Amino acid sequence: MNYIHWAEFQDKGDGEALGTSSVKQKNRGLILKALITEGSQSRAELARKTQLSPPTVSRIIAELVADNIIHEDGVMKSGDVGAPGSMLSFNADGGFVIGVNVGESVIQCALANLEGKVIDVENAQTKARLGGKRTVEQIADTCIRLINKNKVMQKSVLCLGVGVPGTVSIDKDGVLRVNAPDINGWMQFPLKQMMLERTGIPDIFIENAQNVAVICEHAIGCAANCSDVVFIHVKAGIGAGVLLNGALFRGRDGKSGEI
Repeated sequence: MNYIHWAEFQDKGDGEALGTSSVKQKNRGLILKALITEGSQSRAELARKTQLSPPTVSRIIAELVADNIIHEDGVMKSGDVGAPGSMLSFNADGGFVIGVNVGESVIQCALANLEGKVIDVENAQTKARLGGKRTVEQIADTCIRLINKNKVMQKSVLCLGVGVPGTVSIDKDGVLRVNAPDINGWMQFPLKQMMLERTGIPDIFIENAQNVAVICEHAIGCAANCSDVVFIHVKAGIGAGVLLNGALFRGRDGKSGEI
């Protein structure tokens, strides 16, 4: 199964961004973005609009059709040259994603389809004082409760995205670490590895909550037409997410928006 990453929907990469995609992921993202924003198209139209080669488009389409992320909608009328081609469309109900916001007082979990339509939400109290593995268990238990409540097959959940109240970085051994002072024990904490073990969801994306917010505002919100954006969050503390030239700017050790 080839899963969809948030980075596939970004036009530009960032050498420091934890979500920087491979060439294959970027190409998948170009095709998906074209189908999501412009509707059903043929392979030839997708090749022209994405400027990818026809063989590359055909190969990616075959993978996405096999994953039920793209539908073949029938045959379009052909022109004077060449055989008629099938129309392709994005299948928003081909899978599910879960988004989690880990706050200082509340853990919020939302189940959505691949179009981002929220199906259901479950909340749990954050027991930040207990922290560590207990908070991981709370997140995982809330996600599993959400899946079971909506009778969703767990293998249909393609990705889990987690926004955390702290910095996120990769250590020298390639392990993603979270530093969240508001949650006891979450210093250099291997959250991704523990969530993989606890939930069984194969694709997990973890990022600072304000960075997630600025990505979302840029993708589908009020900053959709802006290339340079600062998102500021004021609650118990003050934090910010920063986009420069359309790409997430994380700064050293992910601290660019920390105030």
